[in-house]
Amino acid sequence: MDSRNNYWRESEPFALHGERFVLRVADGAQRVQRVRLSSNEVVEESTMPISWCGCHIEELSVSPCGKWAATWRLSGQGEWGYDVFLTHPLERVSGITEERGYALNAPQFSACGTRLVGVAGRYFEWWWPDPDWDNDRPSDGQTVCVGFLYVHRLPSHEVTRHALLTELPPGWKQGRGTTWRVPRGATPVGDGARITFCGAEVELHAPLGDEIMLPTPHPSGTGFL
Repeated sequence: MDSRNNYWRESEPFALHGERFVLRVADGAQRVQRVRLSSNEVVEESTMPISWCGCHIEELSVSPCGKWAATWRLSGQGEWGYDVFLTHPLERVSGITEERGYALNAPQFSACGTRLVGVAGRYFEWWWPDPDWDNDRPSDGQTVCVGFLYVHRLPSHEVTRHALLTELPPGWKQGRGTTWRVPRGATPVGDGARITFCGAEVELHAPLGDEIMLPTPHPSGTGFL
């Protein structure tokens, strides 16, 4: 992140039409710019305002082919989102401006640039079966939804969501810390994906169903049974 202002973000360099560019968020107005790397010239610009709840662009990435770009939006107060851009002409074509919940990482492009994959969830404390649950009380053993995998297909912009479930064993406790137990770090792998859950990597094999059962967490909260 550049030190010039709190909103400055920049993608990795990418090739387009024989030239090298970066995408840049210039300031709090969320001016997304395509910048010629050799001269630092702003070639195109498109403004994507901060959402009503405060979701701003936290990260930018570009597909391997250079045609598509994606953002990760975060409010820091329990909202998340993402944008999908064409890099030329530079314009937003799809995405979620804001949604209640949490996403801890930017969505990732597949190597062929035809899919964008990410993970989000409604709660950090996904092991609570209801709002009145005592978070110090060990689990009685139940199936819980820990979040969802979303797959954004290009160029159709068809989006599917796949609920991520797990079976908590009796006696399971949250232990210390919460953030690292949330599903995160989705990466496309073939027609499936790989995520990190409870500190360990999990392969999600194709075809991806509406519900995907993850391994059962170890009662210690680290790894799986």
